[in-house]
Amino acid sequence: MIRGRAIEAVRYILESAGYEVGEVDGEIDLSAMNENTCIVVLCSDDGDAIETFETTRYSADLDAGRNECAKILVTSVPGASSGRCERWGIADVARLTGEAMSAALRGEPFALDLEAGRAESAREEAGGASIPHLPITVDKSRAARIAGIDGQITFRFLPHWHYHWTSTGEKIFKDRVISFDAEERGCMSAINGLKSDIDIGALVTESIPGDAIVLDPTIDEESARNQIIEEITDKLTRGVRVKREEGDTISTEDKILKPDRKDLAVDLTLFYIPVWHIKGKKIVEVNAVNGEILSQPMDDGVELI
Repeated sequence: MIRGRAIEAVRYILESAGYEVGEVDGEIDLSAMNENTCIVVLCSDDGDAIETFETTRYSADLDAGRNECAKILVTSVPGASSGRCERWGIADVARLTGEAMSAALRGEPFALDLEAGRAESAREEAGGASIPHLPITVDKSRAARIAGIDGQITFRFLPHWHYHWTSTGEKIFKDRVISFDAEERGCMSAINGLKSDIDIGALVTESIPGDAIVLDPTIDEESARNQIIEEITDKLTRGVRVKREEGDTISTEDKILKPDRKDLAVDLTLFYIPVWHIKGKKIVEVNAVNGEILSQPMDDGVELI
């Protein structure tokens, strides 16, 4: 969000609704008053500033006496507000600006309903797809601080496969019995097939922000299963050497034993990892689960730390 432009847009909305608007030095950006109502406005994506704004009570002297001010938070961070003030997203500000302009062109008064103003934000936060993903613990402002660069920030969900494979059966060669009983759990990127050690115990299936980008897998389920089966087969392949003695002659016989395909089972579950993608002078991606920076940005092939 470009803060200066957001402030000017909100100023236009409030002035169109008949409020006297002024800028305020300190922790808020605008104050607005009419005969009966006072409003304070913060335009910010910073989590600490938002928390201070939400927990502070503001008041002003009106014709009716000393009144507590309504609070409007303008932010592009999904879920940034805890509900202690009115939250307007970028879509809300754009819509209200258009409504104010339309009223002005028609020569009609513009009536601002503060609670109706946040309707688009509510739909934006709740209207995203419901997908299985790891919990989001790093917000946009914290991700920007971790990345250490200025740039365009987008929220992306990267597809991964969680796998559980099992192998059973055995092969007999001469007097040797080779067991192929084994199993393994793990995760692999559905973008580039890289393996990673990810704990999916906290996996949730819930709606994501409506403006988030959900990447499609480039490695589909069948391809992922075939890749894992090849890896299992290579891992469990055994070379067996048997010695035979006939009189003074000693001979050896070598045999390569592999598990049968029918004895291999692979269960796959698709899930997503939330990532903040910051594109400035360079690209930095921050894992929204643990706050760690990806060793390779998505544009060059994702590798999770």
